[in-house]
Amino acid sequence: MLEGRIDPARFDQLALQIVAAGIVDTDEDLLAFLGQTLSAHIARHNNRALDAVWQRELAKALASLQAWGFVRL
Repeated sequence: MLEGRIDPARFDQLALQIVAAGIVDTDEDLLAFLGQTLSAHIARHNNRALDAVWQRELAKALASLQAWGFVRL
């Protein structure tokens, strides 16, 4: 059985890596990118509330990264 590896508690590190790599340049693009991962599909299958949870956790992670001066989206 496949298991997702993306942990919303670590969105700050993941978001920083994805933004720094130039893969996305807006918070909406970042959420869309993460939403298309295998981890998201697996988690969504197990929990229909995934999108709301990930959106909330990603917003908190991005706010922290912006406050620390690491990203500007």
